[in-house]
Amino acid sequence: MNDIGNMAFLGKLRNIRKSNQLPWEYFEEVSDDDLDRDFLVDRKLLADDKFEDFVISRRQRIIDKVTEFLSL
Repeated sequence: MNDIGNMAFLGKLRNIRKSNQLPWEYFEEVSDDDLDRDFLVDRKLLADDKFEDFVISRRQRIIDKVTEFLSL
């Protein structure tokens, strides 16, 4: 739960809509470009049994982007 790979900044309305659906259902309506912008690429990782892989993958994408931004 307290992992950067599991965090997202959502507005109130988006959070309410997301809360009423399973991840793969909610993100079905989200474009690939929007998923990429939010560091989500592989839709297969949205399944319940892939949650740990999802967090690990997303965490690494976020770290890579921050490292690139900071030119480390």
